[in-house]
Amino acid sequence: MRVPSHARCFVPGLFLVAGLSAVELPVTLVTIGPDGALVEHAGLLPAGDEVVSGLPAGLDTAAVAVSVAGSDRPAWRLRIDAPPTAAVPPELARERDDAEAALAATEDAIARARARVALAEAALAPAVARGAGDPRPQAPPPTPADQAALATFITANRERAFVEEAAAVLERERLQARLVAILARIDEARPRSEARARLELPGAAGRMVRVSYRVADVRWAPAYRLDVVRGQATLVSLAQVDVGHGDRWDGADLAFTTRAAGRGLVLPPLAVAQLGVADAIGAVAQPREAIGASGREEAMAESELGGSAAFMAIGAGDGASGMFGNRSGGGKKRAVARHGGSKEGQSAVDTALRWAKGQQRGDGTWGSEPFTTASTALTILTYLGAGYDHRMPSRYRNSVRLGLDALLVRQPAQLDLAGLALATCALAEAYAMSNDPDLKAPTEERLAALLARGIAGGEVATWLNRGQAFAGPEILAWLMAAGKSAQAASLTAGGDLLEQVRVLAPLVARHSDADEARLAAGYVAIMAGQKGQYLAPAEVQRLIARAPTLLQRGRVELIYLATIICFQQGGEAWDTWNTAMRARLVADQRGEGVWSYPHPAGEAAASALATLSLETYYRYSRVGSGPAAAGIPRSEPDLPDAASASHGWPVRWTASGVTLTPGQRTIIEIARTPLSGEVKRRAIPVFEPTVWRSLPTRNPLPQPLPEGDCQLRFEGVALGSTRLPFAAPGAPFTIPLGSDEQVRVVRTSQAASDDGIRTRTLTVDVTFRLESAAGWSGSVEIIEPLPRPVGDAVEVTLRTPALAGKALAQRLEADPFFRAEIGPGAAAILGWQVRYSAALRPFLEFE
Repeated sequence: MRVPSHARCFVPGLFLVAGLSAVELPVTLVTIGPDGALVEHAGLLPAGDEVVSGLPAGLDTAAVAVSVAGSDRPAWRLRIDAPPTAAVPPELARERDDAEAALAATEDAIARARARVALAEAALAPAVARGAGDPRPQAPPPTPADQAALATFITANRERAFVEEAAAVLERERLQARLVAILARIDEARPRSEARARLELPGAAGRMVRVSYRVADVRWAPAYRLDVVRGQATLVSLAQVDVGHGDRWDGADLAFTTRAAGRGLVLPPLAVAQLGVADAIGAVAQPREAIGASGREEAMAESELGGSAAFMAIGAGDGASGMFGNRSGGGKKRAVARHGGSKEGQSAVDTALRWAKGQQRGDGTWGSEPFTTASTALTILTYLGAGYDHRMPSRYRNSVRLGLDALLVRQPAQLDLAGLALATCALAEAYAMSNDPDLKAPTEERLAALLARGIAGGEVATWLNRGQAFAGPEILAWLMAAGKSAQAASLTAGGDLLEQVRVLAPLVARHSDADEARLAAGYVAIMAGQKGQYLAPAEVQRLIARAPTLLQRGRVELIYLATIICFQQGGEAWDTWNTAMRARLVADQRGEGVWSYPHPAGEAAASALATLSLETYYRYSRVGSGPAAAGIPRSEPDLPDAASASHGWPVRWTASGVTLTPGQRTIIEIARTPLSGEVKRRAIPVFEPTVWRSLPTRNPLPQPLPEGDCQLRFEGVALGSTRLPFAAPGAPFTIPLGSDEQVRVVRTSQAASDDGIRTRTLTVDVTFRLESAAGWSGSVEIIEPLPRPVGDAVEVTLRTPALAGKALAQRLEADPFFRAEIGPGAAAILGWQVRYSAALRPFLEFE
């Protein structure tokens, strides 16, 4: 906040008003913005009191504004009161000393283990031959059998020492957490004696005083909860608040704004106009800076069907091109454009997905043993990354479902550590995208196995030294990916796995493959939310120069890890890497959609890693992209930016009687808004009988609804979460409400073929029937792609409803879908007929 130029302020601590008591003015309003908060105190100073106490220490005088009633030029002075020291309770002091002693012993154990590893590595190094003039007697060389036995003994000792080091590192982390908890208990047990500031106001006794100041370590972000009860939808607006400051502001009025707190909230001082004499006449005045409304992005209603709808093509030549989907509710095309993608790159992704579909075996797997599980998991991740899961209708739904079934059949005990990590990642990501309850328990089972075998059992330490595919330092990246996907699926064990892998990351520092160690450590750090420059521009250029060699050796996973790191860093690193590697990967893809890099796991794994690299633009949002609140432990992801969520619009909410706890995230209900509209039910029976619900509605408020995560509850049942799009006042938008388990639409079809000598006629009748639970009432809109001819060699006629020729062509151009409303026990019929040359072979394909 700007301080009026006529206010007089002094350096803190210069003098003290003697003999006056201090008064703590109540907090009247806290306005929280995207980059901090404006705190306002106000109250009447009693007669004889000229000191305001209870202000936070460390205030910047430039961030303080003071007004005193009846005084247009108040003088004020800021002074810091140091807190008195408090004794530590004896029992907590003993706990602290014991924890510090145990921590020191663990450090000694780590040092001993590292010394044993170094000794073993020195023993395994080739011996240096003695010079010819060395007078000492030379022992006869050991036999090959003795050499092999000695090498086996030393290698086993090195592996044990490495496992002991990993266990000691984990124990050190546990003891450090215990010590932090003990110190926190000591702080709580001590009498509260925080350093505070006092504001000395000479002559302000008996007057109304207002004090305001800015604090930087407060953030908020919008979120929502949608409750649908007996058909009425209520949108509950929530504020997620992070407070790093020591003040609690219990019970104060809060205001949440998407504009910077303290800017434009206080009337600026008005300068006194002065009349003067000019030496010249006719001077041109400088124009004032124009002030206009900021540009606003128009609200876009996302289809609850997930992007471009499908339609059917019938023809005798090549089928229609692939279809774009959405990932995590965001527009794929917009993400590609925003982050530097290209049409060629996304065409390569589409081609790769089609190639992989044709390579899938009947049991749902890809690749060959012993890497079948890893190859299958990576390939599934390419489909999920492009927005195709096993529940939403798409041309790849069956492929993803079969692949997931293949992963579920393979139990954790049957898998090696890399296969288990990648399978867990794919299952967790599929569960996070689809909210399929059948995937939750198997994913949790595999997470538990990763923690038990890989971390507690020390298996990861052994894998760090292996030379096979998916081993070495990169095993930490696959474990981290599994934990990150599980965390996105709201599985508690995902956070545990992330933390344990983060602790083990320093173990890769001594690995012989410097590039793999560097990239694995950077990937782990970035996925853990640690900000920093893990690949400097010079290192990015070096990796780009080495990329052809790495790819020729089949090291595609290193290209993938570097792509993720550069994307998360953004800036120059991403621009340089993306420009070079996007073109390289597109150029290296063969026409049928495969990358033939010599990866040890085969073409399926190599192609999946290349495809995942080209999907980086929209697979994941940038980790920790929002502003971090100072002093808050980052056990939770950073809050998104409130200003960006509002698309530049000014939004303001208020709340009263709220308690904000420093260092913890607080969720505050700030408004309840009834939404208009009725719940709609739709089904695409050609894909599955499931009926999907949605709520088409409008924003009824005079201010926008910022973009934010929305928890869904339908008749008391939690449905998971979705992303509420930005909605301007009065703008329409649609909220998906998941599937309705009480009703389904069954599709049956009958086909008859009249095979002539020159032409053939195929007649198809499709019947849709709604099946529902007893007592269910309502209707469902069915959507069926209409047959659309490709080329002039095929003639299509609709029999029910009757349409042909030009009328049918116009109908298909306007809306290529058959739509009908059906209720319980009712049926709808669609009939069509296709005539084609006997020399052709018809096919159906969904675009």
